[in-house]
Amino acid sequence: MVFGFIAAWYITTIPLVRAPRLLAAAGRRSEPRADQQSATLGFAPGMAQVPHHFQARQPHPAACPGESCLRPIC
Repeated sequence: MVFGFIAAWYITTIPLVRAPRLLAAAGRRSEPRADQQSATLGFAPGMAQVPHHFQARQPHPAACPGESCLRPIC
């Protein structure tokens, strides 16, 4: 009976503890494949502009403290 309880505990606990890490690993592995497929379909120029867009929206280094001055988006 004790062995059955311990086995049931491990069968239910181990997958619950491991699931977030396994799902994160699967997401990291699929991201480059999705990017490659998007580039193959012709979305590469738009994907290349995304980092520049976010960098342009970061606060300017000379911004006044307490104000949220943003550089204009080109």
